[in-house]
Amino acid sequence: MLQKRHSGNGAEVKTAVPNASESSTPIYQNCPYFGLPDDADTSLLFPSSAGCCHRATPPELVQLTHQETHCLTARHKSCPIYLRPAPLPAALRAGAERVGNGRSWGKILLTLLLLLLVATLAVAWNNGLIALATLPEPVMTPATPTPVVAALPTRMPTSEQIALIVPSPTPTPPTATPVPTAIPPSTVTPIPTVALPATFTPAPAPPQARIAVVPINVRAGPDTSYPVLQIIRLVGERYDITAQAAGGGWWQICCVNGMIGWVAAEGVNLEGELAEVPVLPPPNPQVRVLAERLNVRSGPSQAYPVLTVLNANEVLDVSGRLADNTWWQICCINEDVAWVFGEGVELWGIAEVVPIIAPPEP
Repeated sequence: MLQKRHSGNGAEVKTAVPNASESSTPIYQNCPYFGLPDDADTSLLFPSSAGCCHRATPPELVQLTHQETHCLTARHKSCPIYLRPAPLPAALRAGAERVGNGRSWGKILLTLLLLLLVATLAVAWNNGLIALATLPEPVMTPATPTPVVAALPTRMPTSEQIALIVPSPTPTPPTATPVPTAIPPSTVTPIPTVALPATFTPAPAPPQARIAVVPINVRAGPDTSYPVLQIIRLVGERYDITAQAAGGGWWQICCVNGMIGWVAAEGVNLEGELAEVPVLPPPNPQVRVLAERLNVRSGPSQAYPVLTVLNANEVLDVSGRLADNTWWQICCINEDVAWVFGEGVELWGIAEVVPIIAPPEP
């Protein structure tokens, strides 16, 4: 592609301008609200599972795809959360699943099962289904009498000198009567009443846009001057509506391959309640460098000095313009505004929303 530029003496020069698709190096311009979960002031320069959006209410971990396409690029200014703090849409959240309620219910269920088992054993015991082990009755063995020899006088007649064996009976103790073991009465432990949680009322489903015309472009803003982010090619696909353009005619949808974008109203059919859909202003316009090397000057003329040189496909925010759109004021070069020639860049956005700036003194 050829791009016309004017040399210092006013002569027209044609230069080769690379297509946007030939650039392979992304330009990272981080979202100021994108950082670590516990440290919002620490910015990340690459997609990370710890990437957190502190603009969301509450802060949430962000899907990696959305980090690559918005949080780490200049397109973060088209993010609806950047433009207006709100809860992060479910489609943009990281896939971290929250657990906790399931474990509590598991403990409650286990407790109920144990209580039921105890109650069943108690009822069986009370009905005699479970017998206690009985102790054997003691066996009393009678004592054997011990013979006692009585000593007689030595001068007793011979006929009387007889040894008398007089048995000394040992008294037999009475037989012990076994005492039955008392069986304690059964005690049934009542099962505690478990309070059921309150009935959960789900939030109403968001309105949706159903694709009616294909192919349909998904753009970075509500105008054909904004770049195409994705292309939808299937009729009938449904996407959540997250915002509408101030002037009508465009709907912001979420999410196409993880990206939030705008589609023309005539290409979709609307479903659901639209009264609560917020109205968003168009994203701030940007310029993409078309020339291989483009001078950045301190004012909108070749009479102003060159501050620096931009390379092809660099993207910068637009902060002002001349009335004829021949020069664009960009932000920022060395933390200050500067100017670029209009024929060396491509405008992304609506020119009419950019304020007209009076040129400074050369």
